[in-house]
Amino acid sequence: MAHISKEFARYGLTTVHHEGGDLAALQDVRAAGELKHRVSYEPWDNVLEAMIASRIRTGFGDDWIRFGATSEHTVDGSFFKRTMAMSVPFPGTTYKGNVTESQPSLDAWWSVCVAPGSG
Repeated sequence: MAHISKEFARYGLTTVHHEGGDLAALQDVRAAGELKHRVSYEPWDNVLEAMIASRIRTGFGDDWIRFGATSEHTVDGSFFKRTMAMSVPFPGTTYKGNVTESQPSLDAWWSVCVAPGSG
């Protein structure tokens, strides 16, 4: 982690969004004075669940490590990368993109993360 942070700084990156990953490792690198870039940490899975259970709210963190948005929950690929699921092939190809989440997985995510606060 310290090496990657030095490389980010070497190339002029001052803030990087980290989607998931080891939050404790980021904190350890910061405590050792080796974090050279700011972090917008985007929690997911167990870290996100623990934050929700602990009632951690917006504003938690400091100038070096802050909690950013929660990880985007996608069901297919990306429009920009031409991997999103399509009903017709991308122009000039037979490729229709890809689906990355099953319906049962989406249903479980919805029931835990979205539905409780929606009504």
